[in-house]
Amino acid sequence: MLKGTTEKSNKYSELVEFLRSNLPEGAKKIVQEDKSLLNFKDDSGRIAIHWAASGGCLPFIELVLRDNPEMALATDDSGWSVLMIASSAGHFDVVKYLLSSCDCDVNHRNSNGQSSLHYAASKNLISIARMLLENGAEVNVQDNYGSAPIHRAAAKGHVDMVMLLMSQKGARVDLADREGNTALQMAVEDQNDSTAILLAKKGADINRQNREEKTPLDYCKTADLRRKLQDAASELVPQGRAFGALGNFERIFAFNMSSIEIFPLLECLDNLKHLKRTGWVHHKVPEPETVASHMYRMAVLAMTLDPKELDINKCVKMALVHDIGESIVGDITPRCGVSASEKFKLEEKAVNTISSYVPMAKDEWYQLWMEYENASTKEAIAVKQLDKFDMVAQALSYEQKYNISLDDFFKSTEGFFTTEPFISWDKEVRSKKNK
Repeated sequence: MLKGTTEKSNKYSELVEFLRSNLPEGAKKIVQEDKSLLNFKDDSGRIAIHWAASGGCLPFIELVLRDNPEMALATDDSGWSVLMIASSAGHFDVVKYLLSSCDCDVNHRNSNGQSSLHYAASKNLISIARMLLENGAEVNVQDNYGSAPIHRAAAKGHVDMVMLLMSQKGARVDLADREGNTALQMAVEDQNDSTAILLAKKGADINRQNREEKTPLDYCKTADLRRKLQDAASELVPQGRAFGALGNFERIFAFNMSSIEIFPLLECLDNLKHLKRTGWVHHKVPEPETVASHMYRMAVLAMTLDPKELDINKCVKMALVHDIGESIVGDITPRCGVSASEKFKLEEKAVNTISSYVPMAKDEWYQLWMEYENASTKEAIAVKQLDKFDMVAQALSYEQKYNISLDDFFKSTEGFFTTEPFISWDKEVRSKKNK
């Protein structure tokens, strides 16, 4: 039952339906007729902006907060904030707006003691969780039951989320809830083997007992998982030291650096598979290519270059590495307002981070990236021209497919190509454009 008059209740119900369905124009019209509906509460204590956050109705939220910024802090009867609702519902654009434009408490907790990060972690909303963390969300926050975001992620088997949480400074791998269970115990008990093995490799104590005096090993359903956890733990012991003598910090960071950290690497590669190239986005190209597809085509084209003149293997590797840092910092173009020197620093740091996941190739990946940036070898010069050629070839394809003009890309590369086969390839592309 809604609070207030029947007529107002009916209007409010109509407003809520528009907001939950992300129909801002209908919602705006109702509010224009009766602005008091913005403060009208339903039986759960929610007001219009809460339902807008639930439905991802960003235009309505922007309109409301423009004149009523204090509503960004409104909570319902269970203590759910606007940011918390948007985070739990998975509305990235709403979360981004609230964190960047409003006075929100990223660490606000509801009546159960749960924060926005708890819900993002539970639902494996990687992008939202990352944004919350970047804006100061506490990674070790515990609810009224002692459960932290990592407990929720581990219980659901969200490997990538566990990886993200564990990468944060100060993250505690052996944080225990009120029952004494760590994330590792929950992962093992719920048969999320991959998550459990990852946690063990990150230093989670396989011998830690909960209040029932059971360890993660006691919850193993198979001998195979028990063996894998023991193997993971043994890899963390520095030579000449007993595992039991290691402190928590040392257990977390005493990695076996001879092995690949596969899950953070996979996350980075996944980002590249879905990261749309900024230049096409700025020019409103429908369905623009991703960074990964750009690098893949470059790598294939690199295999067609003259092996008498170039180290083809090196060219292929360079093509696959040259934009890898964008997985972390994004595809930064001149229109983004970032200076060339700052862009270099950001990408260099990102490349160092990503290459650290593959210790045996770390130096090679960094060297290839640096050669490309500095155009210091004939292979780097060739790959740089290949990069620009792929861009103009893609521009031609989009012009023909969508009947749009992308002249900027052709003008910016005039006179850029200095060696074959790029000179000939470029002439052929421009010839097709002018037909």
